[in-house]
Amino acid sequence: MIDLDFAKRLNSNILMRSNYNIRGKHSLIANYDTNTDIIKMFISTLSFLYKYNFEELVSEPQFPTLDIILDMLQKLENNGILMSYCKYLKDYYDKGLLIDQYLEIPSNYNIEKEINHGISRLRNFK
Repeated sequence: MIDLDFAKRLNSNILMRSNYNIRGKHSLIANYDTNTDIIKMFISTLSFLYKYNFEELVSEPQFPTLDIILDMLQKLENNGILMSYCKYLKDYYDKGLLIDQYLEIPSNYNIEKEINHGISRLRNFK
């Protein structure tokens, strides 16, 4: 996975930014920092795993971003590691703490089963 927030063309002084409009408490758009980078990476990872555009889901909401992700994970009946990590992100982000843990999937955890179940639920939403 590549984070291209500050990507730029060769020999260019213009910074390119992707805009996820990460919203926190009170639905205020967050400043760009390490926490928002980690949240954006989590959203991109979910899109990759579920083959569903989570980026579009959170692109222009009027609700806190991680609340939208948690709601979607609940609809997918996701009660595993992804839900736990999202709750961790929300808790730290809402408290203004530095997110210092990245998503880690233990080798003995069956993430494939969880993802496949979520993908089948997504098909029912369409």
